[in-house]
Amino acid sequence: MKKHFVFFITLIVFLAGSFKSGAEEFDIRQLKWGMSFEVVKKIENLKDDFYKEEDILGAKIEVLFGCDLKGLYGVTYSTPDKFFYGEINRVLRKKYGEPKTDLDYTYIMKSKDLFLRFPEIVMYILEKKNFTPLTMNTEMTINEKKIFRVGLAKRLFWEYGNTDVLLVDTVDGVVVVYQNKAYFSENKKKFADFLVQLKKQIEENSKKKDTEEVEKF
Repeated sequence: MKKHFVFFITLIVFLAGSFKSGAEEFDIRQLKWGMSFEVVKKIENLKDDFYKEEDILGAKIEVLFGCDLKGLYGVTYSTPDKFFYGEINRVLRKKYGEPKTDLDYTYIMKSKDLFLRFPEIVMYILEKKNFTPLTMNTEMTINEKKIFRVGLAKRLFWEYGNTDVLLVDTVDGVVVVYQNKAYFSENKKKFADFLVQLKKQIEENSKKKDTEEVEKF
């Protein structure tokens, strides 16, 4: 009984304080998108690092604050505790309703150099929604394969106010990403251009392969 009571209190605190609704003063936590890292650091009591650890819904969570020259654009919650997925999924559905699905375009664009090395595999995964080619590939490192799985995995997707929310359950743990809606949309547009670049790279690779085959005879 005590365990359920503690969980209930934690859930109330989580809903009321950790994630703010778009109708309230803040975009997330006690932060606004575009805040400088210096301001975020002061509010969140950070040192010089962009992350901190917190206990949320019974799990040890690493909270990462994404900032660039335009200021705060995202906050990521991650944990290896797999049970957290079910808990946070219920919380997000209760707060924001039924989710859609989408990709984390920001993550993909930050890893685009890796994806450009294997354009055929990227397109296969996106079109077939199947990660089988990764298990057969001997050129990628284990870490690179993880980036592929995380980057190209469909996530549950919610939106409110100026914020988009993505939730994914990976082999290594659970990740919840809150992003500035404008920043997310900007990377989604970049992703569309990136797909064109990938297809062009596939054509070039095919022509190169054909040339090499002809030169054998």
